[in-house]
Amino acid sequence: MMQRTLNILAEFGESIRIATAAIAANRVRSLLTTLGVVIGVTFVVLMGWFLDGLDSAWEHTISNLGYEAIYIHKFDWTGRTPWREARKRPPITIRQIRTAMTQLTLAERAYPRGNAWGQTVRSADNSIGGIAVIGTTSDNDWEVANSIEAGRFLAPIEDLTASYVAVLGYNVWQELFPNQNPLGQTIFYRGKKFRVIGILKKRGTLISDWGDNSVYIPFRVFQLLHSTNFSNYTLVVKAPSQALLPEVTEEARMVMRKVRNLAPWEPDNFSINSIDAFEQQVRTIRIAIWGIGIGMTGLSFLVGIIGIMNIMFVSVVERTREIGLRKAVGAKRRAILLQFLIEAALLSTAGAVIALLLSQGAIAGAKFLLFPGDLDFTASIIPPHLMGIALLVAVLVGILAGFAPALRAARLDPVEALRYE
Repeated sequence: MMQRTLNILAEFGESIRIATAAIAANRVRSLLTTLGVVIGVTFVVLMGWFLDGLDSAWEHTISNLGYEAIYIHKFDWTGRTPWREARKRPPITIRQIRTAMTQLTLAERAYPRGNAWGQTVRSADNSIGGIAVIGTTSDNDWEVANSIEAGRFLAPIEDLTASYVAVLGYNVWQELFPNQNPLGQTIFYRGKKFRVIGILKKRGTLISDWGDNSVYIPFRVFQLLHSTNFSNYTLVVKAPSQALLPEVTEEARMVMRKVRNLAPWEPDNFSINSIDAFEQQVRTIRIAIWGIGIGMTGLSFLVGIIGIMNIMFVSVVERTREIGLRKAVGAKRRAILLQFLIEAALLSTAGAVIALLLSQGAIAGAKFLLFPGDLDFTASIIPPHLMGIALLVAVLVGILAGFAPALRAARLDPVEALRYE
């Protein structure tokens, strides 16, 4: 048994040596042969890298919004309700929000929030436009609890007394006070002075960066600075846990229908927004990426298989006398089959290695140019599991492409092969 194992290993080593020598003798042809594999593996790696980044960005976004919260608003944030229909809905008033808050019994906390989009805020030397000014209460601290870079969030007394204080998102901080500590500094919004009491870490992702372009101010101050017919108010309801969210959501729906005086047969004239709705959109994006990626990858691998197969058939014809000589001195069919299978697998693996190098260059470039910053939702190197998948797929493609030529070589008659010119 030991001797047989040693013979098989020696045979395997000899096949690798012969296959490597054959590839080295035809470098240019071998390189062109692997082009389909290079393209296919590159697609696999870049698609996997992007999807890994998408998943990481989604998890980061969830940590900002939370699975256990719902946002009751006039508009459907996901666009499922047509905009023309939603805009006809009556606005959610502060009175309705206050009434609903007193009737909710299952929620851990409920509080009003106002979002004013496309606003401009300035400091003494700089200004930034297109940001969201968010009027909220100290109950909103759970959303940013892990994101405070320095200072603190809004305190209950600051909302009760309508204090002019602000917490800056990362991009706002960097634009208004570059390379400075903004705590205690003054910003200006709608002609009023606000004292900066806190700054947030970078929270933007591939999916959403609005958190970095936000300024948080006390809700009562927000009301004072906006007209009485402002219609962008939201009731935020946080459940004690994700498991209890369905019950909390149903109670919130019933309470809102009651405070908005809806008859039993009338549809909701408000939207309950949650992270689940956005998750469906992310899932759709993933499916689209997978569909396109798999289609392009499959086509590339098909081209690679055909190319390797054709070249291997040519190689068998060119080396017919060599095959005949090997068989004449005692080489078995198994050895000939193994030799050409290994050669095809090495060709395909070489293509995979080239693809990994190209992919690493593309990833490094994309990370530097498209996704700069200190968030790690996109890796700067190819994840090890993607390398393993790429090499495994390449070996399988090579074996599949080389099987028919290898079988033909193994079945050659040694006498006829030696006569071949």
